[in-house]
Amino acid sequence: MYLLDFAGTLFDFAAFEEYDRSRSSGPYMPGELSRFLYPDARSFLIEKGNSAMIVTAADKIADANFMQSALDGIPRIAVMYTNGVLKGAFLAPYISMYGTSPIFIDDSPSHLASMTQECPQAQLFEMRRDGRWPVIHALAELPSV
Repeated sequence: MYLLDFAGTLFDFAAFEEYDRSRSSGPYMPGELSRFLYPDARSFLIEKGNSAMIVTAADKIADANFMQSALDGIPRIAVMYTNGVLKGAFLAPYISMYGTSPIFIDDSPSHLASMTQECPQAQLFEMRRDGRWPVIHALAELPSV
């Protein structure tokens, strides 16, 4: 099972915020926000279907319309709302339901640390979409000067 963060992992929240500042208030139309999904997100979610679930720190009551608009046209995608609770603490009671080694992807170090502590059986991956700086995993990867 793939457990995926939404904002920053699947959805370009910075581009959305810029758009939202110029938009009049009111509910989002179906599909209005789907353009802010990263290019690989839509195809990944459609391909994985029931093997993927979105886990967002958002509040379900406040953000249900937002999520429906962004995910319009993607069938069979479940969304878990933690309502601000760290994802590790939120998922701990349920994690065994997602197999022996579920895959968790997030761009937030605090959620990844929470998963490390609360759900050690999960495989964790940090997602970096901002591209501001190259990411290295060892000093040997640095260029020569």
